[in-house]
Amino acid sequence: MKLDIPYTLKDISLLINADFVGDPGLLISGLNEIHMVEPGDLTFVDHQKYLICYLFYLLLIQ
Repeated sequence: MKLDIPYTLKDISLLINADFVGDPGLLISGLNEIHMVEPGDLTFVDHQKYLICYLFYLLLIQ
């Protein structure tokens, strides 16, 4: 889903009261499922297999 206007990562985190990892000025222009993501999209985990991959990724970047 494309947003009408882009938001920064920081704006979205404040809106939903969430922490984030990354550039606070990163522009987010859409929301999508992980298997349909496009550049500028914020994604979410909707299946356990993706959650496991994400948790492994978090271990690697520490």
